[in-house]
Amino acid sequence: MTEGGTPPFSYDWLTISGEESVVNNLPFGTYQVIVSDSAGCSQTADFSIPFYPEEVAAFHCEPQVFAPNVFSPNDDSINDFFYLQSNERVVAVLSLKIFDRYGELVFENKDIVPNEESAGWNGIFNRELMNPQVFIWQAEVQFFSGERKVFYGDVVLIR
Repeated sequence: MTEGGTPPFSYDWLTISGEESVVNNLPFGTYQVIVSDSAGCSQTADFSIPFYPEEVAAFHCEPQVFAPNVFSPNDDSINDFFYLQSNERVVAVLSLKIFDRYGELVFENKDIVPNEESAGWNGIFNRELMNPQVFIWQAEVQFFSGERKVFYGDVVLIR
């Protein structure tokens, strides 16, 4: 961001081609830019983008957990299971519990590999298809860092 001076400004990137105030997707390295204003004043700025090995850079990626809010267990092979999806920063779903609107536990599974559809709930309880309704879910997940976190929400079963 340019502060002070008299607009408009011009940018002369000495280490890359470009005359814009914003440059995206720079690789690691050292850069230099000269910013000049319409009055002929200029300032040189130097900055570096550090190199992070891939395994270190990946560590900065936040764990993400995704849960659908609707599923349709009707054996059409599309959205037939309620299961959690995540990025690579989640290493395990330690438990997944589904409750009906009266608080009765209708499904539970433990030690699930993230993104494993078949380990999720197929809408069956006591060998019977559940009627369409809203269910409450709770899941405890473990992140790559070892941290554990509990997530919860609701999901609508439709047929």
